[in-house]
Amino acid sequence: MPVSALWILLCIYHPPLWAADSHPTVPKTVRPMGKFNTVADLVITPPNSQSSGCDLTIAGFDSKESFLYFFDQLKIASAQNNAKALSNLVLFPLRLNGIKSKIIRNRSQFQKNYKIIFTSKIRDVIAQQKLEKLFCRDQGVMFGDGQLWISVNSKKQVGIIAINSH
Repeated sequence: MPVSALWILLCIYHPPLWAADSHPTVPKTVRPMGKFNTVADLVITPPNSQSSGCDLTIAGFDSKESFLYFFDQLKIASAQNNAKALSNLVLFPLRLNGIKSKIIRNRSQFQKNYKIIFTSKIRDVIAQQKLEKLFCRDQGVMFGDGQLWISVNSKKQVGIIAINSH
């Protein structure tokens, strides 16, 4: 299937998060694929000799679909270098760790600092991240070697919580 046809299907069945005014949660237009009744249902990748795996329950998730939807939206927004879309994928306050640490408190501040937040290096980490290589722990889901962290809050909203650029 050509990429453009895939993009159209994705937008029809999974409207982009940046099209919504509210923070990302499982979209109402998406019918859940089924109930998850066991811990194994929330495992993205089981532990093996090369990886400790990624069990979403450890990271606080209770829906594999919401995580996978977020994962796809993050990859799309990052590939398009879409600052507005990416700002909708952040759980504020966003912690930036680098030479100097900084707290980004809202979307406005995010937009002003976008170029130092989502560098080409961070976007490359997102583009190269494979589901089977994710690492989960109690603080969230790690991309790359810890350059980006995703978590879920008490309202079950999924978002980026930290970016480490050092």
